[in-house]
Amino acid sequence: MMSPCSSHALASTLPAGTIQLESTVTSIKQTEDEVTIELETGWSQAFTHVIMAIPPRLVSRISFHPELSETTKSKLADTPPWMAGQAKVLAVYDRPFWRDSGQSGQGMSWAGVLQEIHDASQPGGLAALFGFFRLSAAERLVFDQDELNRRVVDQLVRLFGEEARQPREVIYVDWSSDRHTATVQDGVPLTDFPVYEPIALDTAWEGRLSLAGTETDSLFGGHIEGALRAAERVVEQL
Repeated sequence: MMSPCSSHALASTLPAGTIQLESTVTSIKQTEDEVTIELETGWSQAFTHVIMAIPPRLVSRISFHPELSETTKSKLADTPPWMAGQAKVLAVYDRPFWRDSGQSGQGMSWAGVLQEIHDASQPGGLAALFGFFRLSAAERLVFDQDELNRRVVDQLVRLFGEEARQPREVIYVDWSSDRHTATVQDGVPLTDFPVYEPIALDTAWEGRLSLAGTETDSLFGGHIEGALRAAERVVEQL
């Protein structure tokens, strides 16, 4: 994963205005010589080639001219983002107290609200226990944030002892409610790991529009390695 310093250094090499933060693409239009993207802010710019590195299902929110075929739309809609319906939580502590008793900070559970737990402590910094939820997006909505956090802490206490009772902070991130990650379809938990592969777009867009992103890699789809491989694949095709 790229560090903040590395990403800032990379961004500094780009012309001013190249990176548009907090912006959503609403349309992509092809003319004879270029492809123009337009943001919801009204900003637009023309390019020779556009690479989309978003979950395939989110492509349906963009207006295309010429329009994508129904076959392509179906393929995109049938490719779920890996873990888009998930949520993760981080309980931050002053020190990794669980190590005092020889515990690793890792755990798996089919009973608590968290299914997968890891030691996410920073060397020389604050300690933390990180977890993915066993509960689906719909099941999480039954609880308000305070109650959900309380259940998380209660589970950590059962696993790692009473010192887990008082975290400095509990940080909760729900991908299922992030409109740039998930759709309504992603609220339904996946029962199997999806089969990912490169998605070919219509011939009308050949040489002008590419789809990258981890869900388009056949070996490591859904993981960081898949995102890197997808980026390399698309760049090699340009």
